[in-house]
Amino acid sequence: MYISISQLEGEITRTKDSEHLMATGAFKLIKSESYKFKRDLNDPNAEGKVLIFVSHDADSLCAAQILSSLLQNEFISYIIRPVSSFEELVRCCRDDIDNETFSVFLINCAGSIPVLQYLSIPLHVTVYICDSHLPLHQQNLDDQQQVLVLPTDLYSGEDEDDKENEESNSRRSDVGSYYGISASRMMYEMSVQTKKANLEHLWLAIVGFTSQHVHHRMDDDIYERELNYFRQANSEFARDSQYERESRFDDTILYGKDFKFPLYRHWTLYDSMYHSTYVASRLGVWTESGKKNLKTILVRLGVPLDECMNKWSVMNTQNKAIVTEGMQEVASSYGLENLTVKSFYKNLGYRLQVSASDVAMAVEALLSSGLEPSKNFWKAFDALRSSDANSSVLEAGIESAIQVQQAIIRQGTLVIEKQVLNHSGPFRYAFINSAMDCNLFISPSPLVRLGEYIKEIVTEYGKNKQKKLQKKPLALLCFDPENDSWVVAGLPPTPASSSKKNKFGYALEHAASKTMSRISSHSFDPALLSILKGDIKMFMDYLHTPARNE
Repeated sequence: MYISISQLEGEITRTKDSEHLMATGAFKLIKSESYKFKRDLNDPNAEGKVLIFVSHDADSLCAAQILSSLLQNEFISYIIRPVSSFEELVRCCRDDIDNETFSVFLINCAGSIPVLQYLSIPLHVTVYICDSHLPLHQQNLDDQQQVLVLPTDLYSGEDEDDKENEESNSRRSDVGSYYGISASRMMYEMSVQTKKANLEHLWLAIVGFTSQHVHHRMDDDIYERELNYFRQANSEFARDSQYERESRFDDTILYGKDFKFPLYRHWTLYDSMYHSTYVASRLGVWTESGKKNLKTILVRLGVPLDECMNKWSVMNTQNKAIVTEGMQEVASSYGLENLTVKSFYKNLGYRLQVSASDVAMAVEALLSSGLEPSKNFWKAFDALRSSDANSSVLEAGIESAIQVQQAIIRQGTLVIEKQVLNHSGPFRYAFINSAMDCNLFISPSPLVRLGEYIKEIVTEYGKNKQKKLQKKPLALLCFDPENDSWVVAGLPPTPASSSKKNKFGYALEHAASKTMSRISSHSFDPALLSILKGDIKMFMDYLHTPARNE
């Protein structure tokens, strides 16, 4: 069960029978621990600290920014440590936790392992887990005296879902891995409960939640519920006439329908549509007929093609209006019935308008760029600071995101055209060995998004021929020349279940264990592994046995 923390007669007490750790109680406990640290040393100026371990993804960075803002407000010292794997987390805990550390926050990392067993956590340190990777390890829920779990499974209302974390962890493969609400949403709830919430916190939470949607980590029902939650939160700020904006620019968060054309505000309309996984998978833009249909849609709209080849920001205002008002009606004739999605956007300064998905994709692109994870992390962290001074960092991230999107469509096209998607056995798989893009696709986010695009092509473009193939999970493997290994992403069948559960990741782990393959974790998602080149054949051979993937 989850732990609830309440303040009773001036003392913080743990209540075992409560269902959830309330965000306000968690923050009160951190403040109490900071005070106790100074009291025990009999030194009001003693500098105890909170250590925050943050996974390399947009949601985690957004959550860390909200949490660090709350700690700063209370003059509580903290250190942020980016971590990209279980191995790195174990090493950092061993090296960084000291006598001055009174609390450790684990954001989107370690919820699936028993933290007190694997991490070097002294008895005087309280561990807070805010992890959207589910299911959580039962031991973390049982260690109530030292480990406190913030709930991210708010929508697991069905009986079978409620029991999942209470089942033996030996049956985790039967449950499958899946995602709860975003960690940034949980941190925003903490800021609301402590009456410290502001529009910047809300925007960060929206970006984190949107990142989950971009990566297909939630179904449509949960997306709609979360949209309504954030719409209501935004409306409350709009109604509060006493709220003073901290920025010298208009930081109002706007809500409305947005096209499923990635980054189109910063790109040309034609290129954004061509590189949209939604459009590309349904029109088959890699074919001559697909390209022709795309151009025909724009012509029928009445917008000159050369205008569509210009950046959206310099397009004629009248033509923008034509696109906004008429695109859905024209595109529906070509099988693009759901061309828009509800979302949020805002203005940064006087010249830059960004949607939440723009920012989420920019942050993920910065995290995936180059071979220096630590530098990438802090660039992405800076890009989230919505100010004119940091807009150049965000714009650089947007340009990187455009390159990522181009690579996804390019590689997806190669997989289809060269027929490298193998359908034999109980699952589908493809090897990505492109010298041009391998440095990009060894990163988790681009590789998973490429896999989702390939699944979308099979589902939409080949839906009359390949229905049986849609029921098979997909393994996507990209070669990492620097480490002489293959990065493996396991994706569930299409269409995925309504709960977005992925049992295939545990099949990958099981195959690696049984074949004694030399592996390392490539993220905190069990469906992402790195396997040495010399072990990949026996790993794949074992995985091909039908019984292994049931």
